[in-house]
Amino acid sequence: MPNSKIGVLIGKAGETIRNLQRSSGAEMQITNFADVDSNALTRSVELVGSLGSVDKAEQLIKSVIAEVH
Repeated sequence: MPNSKIGVLIGKAGETIRNLQRSSGAEMQITNFADVDSNALTRSVELVGSLGSVDKAEQLIKSVIAEVH
């Protein structure tokens, strides 16, 4: 995911990502900024759960990111 969108995904005090995890049933892990090459333009978002919950999480993430365009 682009670094510029990570804040949108996390939300204020982590509220957005917690809601997405609760709604989808999937766990989401975002690579820490300190663990990424300083020149990298993206960070990994790992989704863990059943196939259905991961699919739902992907759709929810896409909709949250689309709202900021």
